[in-house]
Amino acid sequence: MLVRKVGVVAIAAALLLGTAGCSLSSNVATKKVYAASDGNQTDDGHIHARNILVLSDGTNAYIIGSITNDGDTPADAIISVSSGATATPATFSVPAQGKVDFGYPEQLGFVGSQPGIRLEGTLPAVGTNIEISLNESAAATIAVQVLDGTIPTYKDLMPYLQPSPSATPLETPTATPMATPSATK
Repeated sequence: MLVRKVGVVAIAAALLLGTAGCSLSSNVATKKVYAASDGNQTDDGHIHARNILVLSDGTNAYIIGSITNDGDTPADAIISVSSGATATPATFSVPAQGKVDFGYPEQLGFVGSQPGIRLEGTLPAVGTNIEISLNESAAATIAVQVLDGTIPTYKDLMPYLQPSPSATPLETPTATPMATPSATK
């Protein structure tokens, strides 16, 4: 009887170790930070730029993305264009353990998003890259893609790329009420 119990325990232990062994000796892919979308990312200390890209409709182009702060104190993050285009650097105040989105319209559910960074002058062509720096650090400079509305994910964002007459980035477009059709019998 004792031999039978020891055998059952040995088989159970072998099954447990055999099925869990894959993650014991290899890197777990879900713990690796990567750019899961079309944007790019970079880090500067506790400040992290995520999913940074440029959306262009050929007339207007904006840098959009997110900035996170995993530090214990609020911090400012500066996004600037290093090459390939021109834009005024933008400073975002990021709360401790917080996140700031920029360039995503509130009308599509992005509550609290800041305006995107408008590119000025000659716009880069769709499909090219421009260089963006985080906190003006050469070590935190990345190439980001210039995309348009041909990718379904960004198609809904394209109407919001039109600046207001005062050139405020991503100004809220005014909704025009639709006429109610009259019922005829």
